[in-house]
Amino acid sequence: MPASLSTPLAGKSLASIQQAYGARATLTPRIEVEQNFALAFSYRGFAWYLEGMTKNSESALVDYRNGFPDLDRAIRLDPGYAPVRRHRRQYHYSGLSA
Repeated sequence: MPASLSTPLAGKSLASIQQAYGARATLTPRIEVEQNFALAFSYRGFAWYLEGMTKNSESALVDYRNGFPDLDRAIRLDPGYAPVRRHRRQYHYSGLSA
């Protein structure tokens, strides 16, 4: 589902948005095998955020709420991993909180 020009994803390539849809399907099996892999949790949490950015408000909130635990888990697993903090900030700057 492409983002409209009025969404915060305006200017992002359609390919990168579509990749977010498949990211969870790729990352979830990896997380099931290696439950301490901070990078996988970080990017799966961010994929939830990107998916939410392409949906209406109610559907987006479901995606955002699903992403918080992944981002929080990634921070607990690797507090020094800067990208997860950046991903978590995206939620904060969007006016969302856990």
